[in-house]
Order: sequence, then C-alpha cells, then structure tokens
Amino acid sequence: MNRDEISSPPTLTYFFLFFTYGGLILLIYTKLFWYWSGLASLGAAYLLVVAPIILSFIAFLQFQNRYLSRYHRSAFIASTAYGVLSGVVWVVIIYLKTTNLA
Repeated sequence: MNRDEISSPPTLTYFFLFFTYGGLILLIYTKLFWYWSGLASLGAAYLLVVAPIILSFIAFLQFQNRYLSRYHRSAFIASTAYGVLSGVVWVVIIYLKTTNLA
C-alpha cells in the first residue's frame, strides 16, 4: 500500500481481516490435527459471535471506499464474504438444533 501510494490505506481493516481469517485457519487446523481445548472454544466463540459484527461494520465502512483502490475493494469483498458465510453457518446451526439432527 505504501509502494502504491494509497491515500488513507485500510491498515486497521486489514489487521482485523488477518486476525479473523487467521483465527479461522488456526481453528480448522486445531480441529483436524490436534485436540479441542478451551482456547479453541474461545476462538470459535469469537469467530461466530464477535467477528461477524466487526466485519459487517467494516464492510459497511468500506462500501463507500471500495472504488479508491484495489486494497479497499478487496477489504470490502473479504469482510462481506465473511459476513455471508457466518450467516450461512448460523442458519445451519439453528436448522440442526431445531430438527434434532445435532
């Protein structure tokens, strides 16, 4: 972003995006290759409850700036995609709980 001389680069936005997507990857690796722990449960709670709120707010803010640069546009797309995917996960969880399949 500095090399491309972007005015008002979305550095804080990318911090939250990397934090959230990195936590998601770490949680997947924990489930696949290790054992579930209390810290993994806290990470899952963050990813299902707090992160959708934060990234939805970021998507709302980046909607106005999405044409400033490719960095702003990719931040908008990544935060919107996480919001949509977490919504799908919530619908699946609620469906499984109401049909007693889980």
